[in-house]
Amino acid sequence: MTNTDTDKLLSQFSELLADLHDPDDVAAFFQQFLSESEVQAITKRLEIVRLLSQNASYHDIQEELKVSSATVASAAAFLETDIAKKIMYHVSIARWADKWSQKLSSFISHS
Repeated sequence: MTNTDTDKLLSQFSELLADLHDPDDVAAFFQQFLSESEVQAITKRLEIVRLLSQNASYHDIQEELKVSSATVASAAAFLETDIAKKIMYHVSIARWADKWSQKLSSFISHS
């Protein structure tokens, strides 16, 4: 397969994921399309990114998730990319919105 073919297929795959607006559909797709070990690898990478963004040490991450220092370093390098910064920005907004939604709900229920 040529690089052009790979790029074309990656673009189609990206469009497919973008068209799946429901998180349950995305999860079902990954669980049915990928092997269990592929799903575990992806979710571990996401957890490494989350832990790094909370300033966890490489050592603690390696111990907790049973991953190599190279895997942690790869995830750390990803955090320096523009797309990672965009994702982390959206995650922080979602966390902020969830926090304030809970506070407002609590306030309203006590009124």
